[in-house]
Amino acid sequence: MGILDLFFGKKEVETPSIEVKVSEDQPIAEHPPYSVQKLPNGDYLINPGASFELTLYNADEDKIDLFVDALNQSINQSPYYMIQNLIEILIVADIRCREIDAYIDEYQPKYEKFVKELIEKHPDWKDANERDRNDILKEVCQTALGMIYVRPDVELDHLFEYYPWDDPLPRKVLQKYPLNIVSKYIRVWDEKMEVKVIPADNADRNFYEQMIELGLAIRGRDIPTEKILTTLKMDQLRDIASKFDLKIPRKKDEAAKTLSDIEGITEYLDKNVSFRELFQLAPLPEEFKDVEIKKVGEFIKYCRIIADLIGRTYIFAYYEGRRDYSDEDYIEGYQVSVGDTSTCPYCKEQAKKKYSKKNRPRPPFHLACRCSVILKFRNL
Repeated sequence: MGILDLFFGKKEVETPSIEVKVSEDQPIAEHPPYSVQKLPNGDYLINPGASFELTLYNADEDKIDLFVDALNQSINQSPYYMIQNLIEILIVADIRCREIDAYIDEYQPKYEKFVKELIEKHPDWKDANERDRNDILKEVCQTALGMIYVRPDVELDHLFEYYPWDDPLPRKVLQKYPLNIVSKYIRVWDEKMEVKVIPADNADRNFYEQMIELGLAIRGRDIPTEKILTTLKMDQLRDIASKFDLKIPRKKDEAAKTLSDIEGITEYLDKNVSFRELFQLAPLPEEFKDVEIKKVGEFIKYCRIIADLIGRTYIFAYYEGRRDYSDEDYIEGYQVSVGDTSTCPYCKEQAKKKYSKKNRPRPPFHLACRCSVILKFRNL
């Protein structure tokens, strides 16, 4: 669904009951003194009193607790492990965040409005063909993102344009197979189902072997002979043809088809091919025959963005709430330090302000804000 014809319509979906374990191979921070508060409307405030509070909903208390435990486990971890801790719970439980909803509700229409206005003003749009219009659209979308006043440090175009509840199947695929295996399956997917040569020392060999166990790939002798022959170079195919006194077409696919039908080709391959190195992806099972692989990748990307937004906001607020300002006698005031030139207009405005000793700024100012506070000490 493109940005120009994207209209959000929220749907109620069932939350599956599946247990998820978070990674435990990184240091764990001391549990913050936040007690999750269940609100009268059934929502859960997960960091009451923080500089940026977060409210979760659409899941039962056990799953919310599991998610908050994963957040607390992520305090001293890298962003990669933080997302890994959170994303599988989001995939399974479909936990949603009121603050993210509110941000999308406010800024997605503005983003779409900016895009439409930029297209209407673009000098090449009217006479452009379809491919050129796609190129122009990508260009104006990036410009429109830069016009957004409050801009979290994530891929906002995907957050605005992708609506995960339009299609429940990608989530079901990820509930059946491990996330890391499906992610690899998506990255190496190709419509032609080409055979891949993966030697034992290849870093991806283990992934392919796991895909075999899950039924997402086939190996060696299970691969059709014609497909195996396509892994050879044309010189090798000509050499095989000469041994069988046969003339083959110049195109590799046609040559492989011709050679696959001759008697004795299997015996030849037995002597010249390492079948253990050959892997071919298999289609998803019948229950997922209507699933577009690209859509599963888009869903994973969406969940990563949500995990990043919640995780970084929670962690930044955690550290801000525990920062030591005990030297207040020597503090004259404060200053907001922004990340870099890509910082959003709202945060740049906060950085221009003067903050007295009694008016300390409390970042994060918005979801996934990167601003920090610098102390200004008085001259002694």
